[in-house]
Amino acid sequence: MKIPKSIATVEAMRRVVYVLRQKLGEELSAIGEVQLRLAVPVDAAYFMTSRKIDGPLMTRFPVVVVVEQPTPANNAMDLSRVDTEITGIASLPLRVRLAFLGPTSFTPLHVQGKVQEVEDFLFLSAERYKGAILEVLYAYAVDDYAILEIEVTSDLSFNDVLPEQGGAFVGGCIIDVLVTQEVGVPASRRTS
Repeated sequence: MKIPKSIATVEAMRRVVYVLRQKLGEELSAIGEVQLRLAVPVDAAYFMTSRKIDGPLMTRFPVVVVVEQPTPANNAMDLSRVDTEITGIASLPLRVRLAFLGPTSFTPLHVQGKVQEVEDFLFLSAERYKGAILEVLYAYAVDDYAILEIEVTSDLSFNDVLPEQGGAFVGGCIIDVLVTQEVGVPASRRTS
């Protein structure tokens, strides 16, 4: 089913946010590593714009998710015109960024015979968040309206320090996806 081109980007972003809000908690709770205890983002911690994830935002929301369009869409390939409408397939790049605050105090963990410091803990947590997001996107994002197909083009996990938060540790992940949509635009009629 085609979507009007004028709302295609927003609808794809809404769909991604919707499925993450609905299903990310289930995926995170399915992760059996008790030592990680990954927090679920609250509904207000999801943003659909390019938003800087900084100390003040992390203070309000210990887990933040930003869904954004990093580059313009590749508009309508394989165009077809039917009466008053032009339809085609568009590829829309989207980026999902998740960041979370690390613990304020940390006792090194012993995991599989290795001592894990806070950086290792943050990276492992970021990897688990990334895996949960990927599971949700692949299982639930396609709805045959806003999103026909979804393909991951890159992913990255990281840990860092927020200097404005007194050196608080933060971890996170960045996932780039390519969304395929069938879009339609009204055909302009010219009369000579």
